[in-house]
Amino acid sequence: MSARSLFLPGIAAAFALCGTPQQTAFQLGMPGSRIAMSVARVAPRGPYLEVWLQAPGLELVSYAPANDVCREVLARELEVEFQSGGTGGSFERADRRCDAAGIGSLDEWRKRRPRPQTKSPVPSAPARFDLIYEDAQIALVRGRFPLAGLLGWMGGNDTVAAIPNIPICQAPLRSGNATLQYFPAGRNVLALSAPEGPCPIAGLLLPPPR
Repeated sequence: MSARSLFLPGIAAAFALCGTPQQTAFQLGMPGSRIAMSVARVAPRGPYLEVWLQAPGLELVSYAPANDVCREVLARELEVEFQSGGTGGSFERADRRCDAAGIGSLDEWRKRRPRPQTKSPVPSAPARFDLIYEDAQIALVRGRFPLAGLLGWMGGNDTVAAIPNIPICQAPLRSGNATLQYFPAGRNVLALSAPEGPCPIAGLLLPPPR
């Protein structure tokens, strides 16, 4: 029996205690699983929309392209159907569909996967990036994030990372390079090393056209 087959029943049992069968399937990342969620908040972040979604016992942050269709589908205080699959899933409402452009809530994505087999308990690798957008809350940087694949994220050689614009993150943001770490447990999932401590990565996004 594989490690994954042993792992999934355990987390399935944990999720089953706190959600519907649909929510359990969604949180396990089963392809095609669907869950109804309400849009609690939407914030423009350069070429993206940052979206806060809620369902009973579940809160998620996601990202979508800042186009007219996605703005309509992800209107605040409306309900959408979130479907697993592809790059971060998709959102549907009233026969309109918006494909996600990235993933937030990285701890939820970590829960969906078996613990990766790595040589180090906390793997690390160099990350290099350029700032492409910044506001008071979030900075978006584009570059190489080689450990993103441990979350199942493809394209770590050219990815946009959402980073909180907080004091602890200023050193890596201004230098454009830092050691990237993956934490298999705990509050942080992916983080950049900084003099004051780990700078958490809040999301991974598909890069916009250059």
